[in-house]
Amino acid sequence: MKTFVFTLYTLILFLGFSTLVMAQKEGGGIKVQLGGAVNYYLGPGNQSFDKFEENHLNWQLDGLVGIKLAESKDHKKTYLGVYGSAGSLNRTTITSMIQDQKFTIVNETEQNRYNLHYQWEVGFLIAEVLRVSTGSGTQYFGNQLLANSNGTSLQRDHFDYYSSTAGVQLKLGSVAWTINCNLLYGKDLDRTIVRPSTGLALTF
Repeated sequence: MKTFVFTLYTLILFLGFSTLVMAQKEGGGIKVQLGGAVNYYLGPGNQSFDKFEENHLNWQLDGLVGIKLAESKDHKKTYLGVYGSAGSLNRTTITSMIQDQKFTIVNETEQNRYNLHYQWEVGFLIAEVLRVSTGSGTQYFGNQLLANSNGTSLQRDHFDYYSSTAGVQLKLGSVAWTINCNLLYGKDLDRTIVRPSTGLALTF
């Protein structure tokens, strides 16, 4: 998995910088977006979506800083960008996340008030519509005594993971409606988590 992610990073950087000169000749251009979104903890990818869990709804802030790589004849721009996201998960979602990774909470202690998470990704915004990006992130949840499937106890206060996102955005003037599907996997996670989100972002 680490080899795959490293190769993907390398490919993204190579494609981006190989077209950077061309982009600057065409006039360059910077895109900055900032907005908020609601995400839904769907859980492991093999888990069926048979009912809607209202207490799996959470919030996040999203941002993008991108540099224009190319522009089509109909003025659709493609950007190489850095995406950032930070948000909070409620207590029920955190408990589900820990249990979905095959951990048992041995002695549940006080979780962090906000259970903050953050992640960053590098990728493309193609034709100002399609997002494809990958990176890494961390989810904090306060110090907990957990037991793995082998019965071994350990203290944990966060999960580190790789993060990849595919999505679309619809422009509504200076506001963009974003619809994304975020995958969390690897590092401290044994099972891939699916976390879709939707929100609004202002373009500066």
